[in-house]
Amino acid sequence: MRALYDRTARHYDAASFLYRLTGIEHRRKQLIESMALPKGGTVVDLGTGTGANLKLLSKAVGETGTVIGVDLSPGMLAKARDKIEHLPNVKLVECDSRSFEFPARLDGVISTFSLEFIPEYEAVIKRTTLALSGGAPLALMGLKYPARWPEWMAAAGIWFNRSFGVTKDHKDFKPWIAAEKYCQAAIFKELYAGSSYMWLGSAEHSN
Repeated sequence: MRALYDRTARHYDAASFLYRLTGIEHRRKQLIESMALPKGGTVVDLGTGTGANLKLLSKAVGETGTVIGVDLSPGMLAKARDKIEHLPNVKLVECDSRSFEFPARLDGVISTFSLEFIPEYEAVIKRTTLALSGGAPLALMGLKYPARWPEWMAAAGIWFNRSFGVTKDHKDFKPWIAAEKYCQAAIFKELYAGSSYMWLGSAEHSN
């Protein structure tokens, strides 16, 4: 996956232009606003990619807060770095989401279009919720198999997204269901006729 995204990093934002036309940036904003992050808080963006969430997260926690963008691809992080030149409260970390060491204080975690590419996504979600302060939000957004679509249409969607690493195996990848084992669910919405989703929950334990 690192090699795939290093290869596509230069053209990733251009390749995802169609998704921006469908209003995905508005959905990101909705999800981040729903997290209700505290000013001065610390939030982690797992699988930050080219940094689509970073400006919104920076605004949410304010100048005294901290945003940590984590990604395993140096190529993607290089693109993200271009977007945070004027955001001193944002840090980037090159690391696999499966092994990232969360900070002691953690007021929220978001992962968009990332966890569905990690076969061990449930283990990542479990580690994440254990690191979150009790009641802190976990926000997810990503691709999902459109079960109500005709088989040929779903196959076409997989083919269309193959450059992003989507394969037929993603039919069985359901991070939002795994998240409900460890968090109290607050929001679940299917997007784009069931081909994507957004989910928000809160850590149930207390640190």
